[in-house]
Amino acid sequence: SRTFQLRRALNAFQRALQLEPSFFPAVQNAAGMLQRLGRRDEARALVARAFDVGLSSARTRNTFAVLAVSEGQLAEAAKH
Repeated sequence: SRTFQLRRALNAFQRALQLEPSFFPAVQNAAGMLQRLGRRDEARALVARAFDVGLSSARTRNTFAVLAVSEGQLAEAAKH
């Protein structure tokens, strides 16, 4: 199923982050998988942590903004 595939992908990205926490593609993709699985709080926390350590891209800022908008936090979304 699609959910199973998303979970497998998420597990792979999380393993990559265990090996190299600053591996930016894994941060981006793990956040996207979490978002697709409806685990928005976890996705948002992962993206916020990426921002805290200086990892940022247009895609990550977009993921953060989408999550914030979906939670009705328009001012927070506008920051990114």
